[in-house]
Formats: sequence, C-alpha cells, structure tokens
Amino acid sequence: MMMTCPRILQVLPSLNQGGVERATIDVAMAITKTYGIKTYIASHGGVLESILCGGISHIKLPLHTKNPLKMMANIFALYKVIKEFEIDVVHARSRGPAWSAWFACLMTKTPFVTTYHAAYKSGNKVKSFYNAVMARGHRVITISKFIDDLVEKRHPWVQRNLIYEGIDIDYFSKDAKFDRFDPKPLFKNDLPVLFVPSRQTPIKGIDTVVHAVSEMR
Repeated sequence: MMMTCPRILQVLPSLNQGGVERATIDVAMAITKTYGIKTYIASHGGVLESILCGGISHIKLPLHTKNPLKMMANIFALYKVIKEFEIDVVHARSRGPAWSAWFACLMTKTPFVTTYHAAYKSGNKVKSFYNAVMARGHRVITISKFIDDLVEKRHPWVQRNLIYEGIDIDYFSKDAKFDRFDPKPLFKNDLPVLFVPSRQTPIKGIDTVVHAVSEMR
C-alpha cells in the first residue's frame, strides 16, 4: 500500500520581514526538501514571497485583517482552501489568522496546530480570550523555555511541544550561494560581523546591542 505525504497549510498575517515570517518559510522549505511534503502558505503576501521555491504554494488571503467581519469571511475562504487542496494539517502562527483557521478546521474536521511565538499581552478578559486561540491547537508548539513556562502557567491543560526557534545558519553564511535572489553583499573586506537576527526594535534588545558596541575598543 503506497503512503501519501500529508499536505500542510501554514497561516499567518503576511510575508514581510520578521521572525514568524522567516520561521514559516524555513519550516516549509525544510519539510518540503527533506520529506517531499506538499506545503502551502496562506497570507496577505509581502516581500518574502519572492524567495518561495521548491514547490511551496502561496495562497493570498487577507489574513492580516483584524476586522471581525473580514475574519469571518476568512473562515469560509480557508474552508474552501482546505477542501480544494485536500489539506491534512493546518498550522497557525498568529492570533487573527488562527481564529479563522480554527473555525475552518472545526468545519472540516482537520487537525489544528499552533505555534506560540510570543508572550502575548493580556491586560483584560477580552484580550486574554483573543490570545487563547493560540492554545486551542491539538498540539501547541512553544519556541523557547520562557514561552513554554508561560503557556504552562496560562494554559496548563494544553499538549505542548517545546521546539526551539532557530535560524538557517547556511542562509547567513558568508559562503552562501544565493540562487533565488541577489541581495547586496552581507560581508565586506572580512571585517568582524556582529549578527543580530531580529527586527530592529527595543523589545528584541537592539538598544542593548548598540550600547555594547559603543563600549567596544
């Protein structure tokens, strides 16, 4: 009896620069290359669409919206995608798309997985309820020990899997061969490089890095 590879759909708001976006693409590329699994990414799109390759399909949907009516419309859009492409697993990586995907999965009886990417703020009951969709997966992936402990505290009943979020070291190597696009050189004159793989925002500690560099001699 021939085994068929599962079809996986990852959902997120957009494909612009960021850790969630990069992780989504890295996972899609890795499982497609390693296991031959057919993968789909649904999002509003963005600059990182240009690097998708290897049979990964992008489905453009307005999943970046926080408008309740549009989120409801996304439920039926994702329902159609799941049916049309015979999706076996839906993997949600952000709260807005996760709500639409969760309802679509209930309607199609499709396994639903989430990745808990951040320590979502929960200042009131409405916000806490909105965040809780990330704990509704049949499996909940946590990306660090800190996030894993946080999920255990907030949602002790969930089935968690701690999978550390990483980066593609080869992609950022000075010897990397860029066959998908031709960016400006990252390395010049063999000077030392301080590599901070994150968005340029204080929450990521960029101010600490700048202060540390200013103290160097």
